[in-house]
Amino acid sequence: MGQGAAVAVRSVTKDPAMFAAAVRTVAGATDLPLILCTLDPAVMKAGLEKVRDRRPLIYAANADNWSAMADLALEAGVPLVVSAPGDPTLLRSLARTLLNYGVNDLVLDPGTFAGNGLPETISTFTDIRTQACRQFDELFGFPLLGLP
Repeated sequence: MGQGAAVAVRSVTKDPAMFAAAVRTVAGATDLPLILCTLDPAVMKAGLEKVRDRRPLIYAANADNWSAMADLALEAGVPLVVSAPGDPTLLRSLARTLLNYGVNDLVLDPGTFAGNGLPETISTFTDIRTQACRQFDELFGFPLLGLP
């Protein structure tokens, strides 16, 4: 795998114990960076406890769970993805809220839309970077995450 490769572990059962077991298994099988994926803070906490020392990226804080996910990121000292698919205004607002809350290590997920949505995805990513670089918008200066 090339530079920037990572392994994502996504909770599909929403069961904290099963997620923790899956995270432990994957972590034992690779030295690649890990991304833990769930919107449920209780599930995230269970997985995070198994690999905290690996400093995984946790996915994701959104409008519904940002506070609990921020608490997990701060407690574990790990980076946090901020997600607001298709809504750059909300994404920016959540980034500001999380920064004010004390979370400084953020990754932005503005949404990745396949098929007919690909032009919108490219336009949104370009607009975010334009605001960061040309308008010096620090809230849009964090790394972007695109999901295939």
